[in-house]
Amino acid sequence: MNVNIKSNKLKAKLKFLAFFVIGGLLIVGLGIYLTLRGSLPVLSGEKELSALSSPVHVYRDALGIPSIHAENRIDVARALGFIHAQDRFFQMDLMRRAAAGELSEILGSEALEFDQTRRLHRFRFKSEALLPKLSQEEQALLLAYTEQVNAGLNALTTRPYEYYLLGTTPAPWRPEDSLLVCFGLFFELQDSSGQGALKRGIMERLLPQEVYNFFVKNGSAWKAALDGSEVPILPIPDSQSFEYLHKSFGKTSPTSFQPKLGGSNQWAVTKERSK
Repeated sequence: MNVNIKSNKLKAKLKFLAFFVIGGLLIVGLGIYLTLRGSLPVLSGEKELSALSSPVHVYRDALGIPSIHAENRIDVARALGFIHAQDRFFQMDLMRRAAAGELSEILGSEALEFDQTRRLHRFRFKSEALLPKLSQEEQALLLAYTEQVNAGLNALTTRPYEYYLLGTTPAPWRPEDSLLVCFGLFFELQDSSGQGALKRGIMERLLPQEVYNFFVKNGSAWKAALDGSEVPILPIPDSQSFEYLHKSFGKTSPTSFQPKLGGSNQWAVTKERSK
C-alpha cells in the first residue's frame, strides 16, 4: 500500500511538472508572438498624424509596396517618414550608422574596424554642416519627414525585433541622418578605395586624348542631371586611334575576359543585336 501511495504522488508531481513546463513554453511563445506582432506596421485603417494640412491616402499593392497621395510635398514627406519608420526603421538605422561609422554602438567591437574606415570620410560632420545650408523648403521637408519617422517608430507597440536580439534600443531619427544616408551612397556608387581614380589616371597617361575622353567623359541623352546640366556627346574616335590600341595592347579574346567585380551595367550586346 505504501508503494502505491508513493507511486501516485510521483505521478502527480510529474504531471504538475509537465503542465508547468508546457505552460511556461506557451507563455514564452505567446510573449515572442506578441513582441513580433507589435513591431509590425499598420497596413490598413486610419491613423491621425500631427500637422497634416489635408488628408493623405496611402495605398498598398499586393506586395505591400505603398503609394502616397497628398495635396502637397510636406504632407507626402510626413506620410513617407511614418511609413518608412514602421516598415524599415532598423534598415534605416544601419544605413545612417554605416555611413557615419557608428555601427559598433549596436553591433559591438566586431564592427569597430569597419567604423574606423568609414569615419575617415567624416560624413556625420559633413551632414551636420550641410543641413543649415539647405534652402528653407528643403529643411522644412527634412523636418517634416524626421518628425513622422519618430512618430511612426513610437507608434509601434514594441520596438523592432532586431533591437531585442541586439539588446539595445533605437535612437531617434534626426534631420541630418537623411543626409547621412545620401552620403552613404558614396560607398555604393563610387570607388571609395581610390582604385578607380588610379586606373583613370593610367588611362589618361597611356591612351590618346580623344580615346580617353570618349571612354571617361562621354555623355549621352540618358544622362540627365537634376540641375538640368548636360554632358556633351563626344564623337567616336577615328580608326587610327583604335589601331593604336590594337598595336599597343594586343587583341584580347572575348573568352579570356573574366570580370572580377559585378555591377548593374556590366553587360554587353553583340553586334548582331545592335545597329
